[in-house]
Amino acid sequence: MISFIDGPAQNLTLSLARAPRFLRVVHGAKWDALDQIGDEPASSETLYAYECATPADQIGSCFWDGRDPKTGRRTGGCSRIAEYRYVPNQPTDAQMRDQTHWEMWCEQQVKEVQS
Repeated sequence: MISFIDGPAQNLTLSLARAPRFLRVVHGAKWDALDQIGDEPASSETLYAYECATPADQIGSCFWDGRDPKTGRRTGGCSRIAEYRYVPNQPTDAQMRDQTHWEMWCEQQVKEVQS
């Protein structure tokens, strides 16, 4: 499970299949995150940038197995386990809404840390 330690999503927990270094969290009718490649925000959603606070070698996984209570069909999946912290210097809304600009912003953050 992905948990958020501060910012607008503080105390929120989401079940996500990926735990990228930088994550766009969206809030509209509900909270969600754009963790999958190709995920796009709805125009009505507000976006927030978060950075993984868990060291890469300590990000875990949990696997679940169960039955759908309505259909009785078996179901299951995998969720990543990590904590995220709010990025204090948020990218612009335009940067977060466009996949290419988001990727460029993420790459720039990594370069700044390395230099």
